[in-house]
Amino acid sequence: MKMKLLLGLIVLSGPLFAQTKIEKVIPVQGSQKLELYFDYPELIKIQTWDRKEVMIKGEVSINKGENDEAFELITSTKNNLVSVTSELKDKENLPKRIIIKKGEMEYVFKAKDYKDPEVKKFLEENGGNYTYMSSGIIREIKLEIFVPTGMETTVEAKYGIVEILSFNAPLKVTATYGGVDATINSRSTGELIARTHYGEILTNLDLPFDSSKDTDSGYNKWTQVSAKAGNGPRYMLESKYGKVYLRKP
Repeated sequence: MKMKLLLGLIVLSGPLFAQTKIEKVIPVQGSQKLELYFDYPELIKIQTWDRKEVMIKGEVSINKGENDEAFELITSTKNNLVSVTSELKDKENLPKRIIIKKGEMEYVFKAKDYKDPEVKKFLEENGGNYTYMSSGIIREIKLEIFVPTGMETTVEAKYGIVEILSFNAPLKVTATYGGVDATINSRSTGELIARTHYGEILTNLDLPFDSSKDTDSGYNKWTQVSAKAGNGPRYMLESKYGKVYLRKP
C-alpha cells in the first residue's frame, strides 16, 4: 500500500490529540456574588454544590494541543464580587489552521489561508468533494463549574452552550451566539424567565408560561416567556442568536 506524506498536513479520524486538563479552585465567602465571562468554551456546564468554594475544571485543546498554554482563566475579587474571565493570550499571533472535513476524515493544514500550495493541491485533487472547510485557530474547550449553593451567579458566554444542571441559587445567563440548555426543577425554582432575539425557546415543562414580544419592531424585537414555578431562586436565561431549552429533570 502506498502512503503519501503531505508536508504541513495532519489527517485525523478520531480524538488522537491529548487535551490539557485544567482545574481552578476559588475560596469564597457567603455574602459574595459570582460573575463568569467566557468567550471561547464550546460547552460550559454549571451546577451548585455544598462546598464553600468555586471550582472550575475542564479540558483545553488549542490547535490540537500545540498551543494549550494560551488559554487562561483570570480571577479577580473586589468587595463582594468574584469575577472569572477566560482569555486566549496573544491571540493575534497564534498559528492559524485550515480544516477540511471529507466524510469521516478531518484534514488539518498548517496554513494561514486557502492559497497555501498544499491546500490548493488538496482541493484540486478532491474538487468540491468535502463537507466542511474553515480557517482560524482550532479551539476545543469544555468547562465544568461548581458554585456554592445560594451564591448569586451571572454567566456571559459569547460562543458556547451553557448547560445548567442542578442549580440552587439565583442565576442569570446571557449567551450571545450559543444557546442555553437548562434542567429545571419546577418545585424548587422561583421566577423563571427565558428570552431570545433570533432563536427559539423550547420546553417540556408543565408550567403556565406567559409569553410576550417587545413592542419594538423589526431588529430590536425579542421573544420572552416567564412563569412563577415554585419556591426558590430566580432564573433569567437569554440567548440572542441560539435556542433556549427548558427541560424536566
